[in-house]
Amino acid sequence: MTLTNPCSATEITTAGTTFTAVSIGVGLTVTRTFTELADTKGTLYNVAALCGVKNYSIVDSNGALVPWASITGSYTITFAPNVDNLHSSGE
Repeated sequence: MTLTNPCSATEITTAGTTFTAVSIGVGLTVTRTFTELADTKGTLYNVAALCGVKNYSIVDSNGALVPWASITGSYTITFAPNVDNLHSSGE
């Protein structure tokens, strides 16, 4: 018997969601939703999570996590800047 990992060479096959610019004031909240990215093995075997759960995060141009933007639940991004988290992130 030979066991192989079908996910060792999987590729993302759908483009990410492109959002228009988000303009928000301090103390306000804006949400955006997106769909999970598909991959080749999940599509081939019709099992979306075949290659595991995909984790998403919001980062700035330096790759650092943005403290006032989070992704939760069914792929909902929440932008909620406030004086404290903007000050701590240097924005």
